[in-house]
Amino acid sequence: MIDTVLGPVELTLPVPGILRACATALAPRDAQLGVAGASLSPGLAAMNDRAAGAGPFAKAAGLLEDLPGCG
Repeated sequence: MIDTVLGPVELTLPVPGILRACATALAPRDAQLGVAGASLSPGLAAMNDRAAGAGPFAKAAGLLEDLPGCG
């Protein structure tokens, strides 16, 4: 499951029963999408970084709640 700007997205593997951590060779699309080993999409990670730089935790958390897919 990857959290994105528009909400959570489930990425499925082509082979059932394979753990995502062990499937990098089987799931090259993860690397192409920039989500290999990540829980946030690149877009949401950038939004999170900008919110974190906006000030104290409570202010950043409030900002993220107001953004699409974050609240």
